[in-house]
Amino acid sequence: MTLITQVDTATLRSDADRALYHVLRNLALYKSFNDSLDENALSAATDYFLEEKDYSHASLSLYLQGNLNIAKKEFSKAAVCLIRSSEIASRIGDIYREGFCAMYIWEVYGKIHDSGRQIEAAKRAVCSFDSINRRDWKIYALLNLSSAYNNRVYHDSLLIAGAILWIRSIGRRRLYERLEFMRDVNTLTESLKSQTNRNAAIAENIAELSQSIKELLSSKACDSRAALLGLLRERREKIANEIKYFIESAFSTTEIIDGLSHTIDRHAHNLYSNFKRDFPNLKDRDYHLFIFSVSGLTAPAISIILGESKEIIYNRNSRLRLRMKNSGVADAELYLSYMS
Repeated sequence: MTLITQVDTATLRSDADRALYHVLRNLALYKSFNDSLDENALSAATDYFLEEKDYSHASLSLYLQGNLNIAKKEFSKAAVCLIRSSEIASRIGDIYREGFCAMYIWEVYGKIHDSGRQIEAAKRAVCSFDSINRRDWKIYALLNLSSAYNNRVYHDSLLIAGAILWIRSIGRRRLYERLEFMRDVNTLTESLKSQTNRNAAIAENIAELSQSIKELLSSKACDSRAALLGLLRERREKIANEIKYFIESAFSTTEIIDGLSHTIDRHAHNLYSNFKRDFPNLKDRDYHLFIFSVSGLTAPAISIILGESKEIIYNRNSRLRLRMKNSGVADAELYLSYMS
């Protein structure tokens, strides 16, 4: 940010220089957690890059506009910008940006409670990150997909189980995109290893379901879909409850909470320790909510981890934010800016 502010804009003579400057300046603001991006400048830059067939910069400009409109709660405009950015990224083979566009499209549809489109966006993100072997981001796309299915009241247990298996297999992960300060969180993996027995029980349950389906399909008595669907309905909720319990127990351990808080402090200048110092009388559940929010987890994801409804999480989040705003604490705005 310091370098870009030192540019003398009077020396920018060509349209190409001005368009590139606007994109780089707004990208620097975005990376600095500053939502005061210049929408008009980005729109003009997008038009220029599209006219010049510089599709990479056009896609980036639209991506930034999409994120700006999310911050402004203009979700329809955000969706249009992000979808356009994703389409351009797909056309030029920029799968990484396509994956991120899909992640934010998932967020937009969550804001307007369209879980059907949320599911489709999360699937695209999973496929994008999988195709370029970005396992770190694939886990978050899988968690988003699980949350979208949860919003849709689908007990898609195999997808949730897939997310858990990815958590177990990745030793380095990122829980907050812009800071990227979670790349070296190995404590999560170590703690999850203690859940081996729980995993075995889940695997056994899934294997039992698979065997029952095979037996049912081989039976002469199975002459309609009704019997198979009845079996699936009977078993899938049981498996989903097993996995939800596993998620709750895995993330609620002292080792996980301590590991996340220490990582936040290490990469964000003692943010969590300062937060506890300034707000010493909060309940543990509010400290945990702050940790998970700063780590980039959404309310649906937190609701799965804490075993509470999304409505309760939203209400708790609102009360915590209001308390921080009205506290008179000097760094209150800083703490709020880190919460997703």
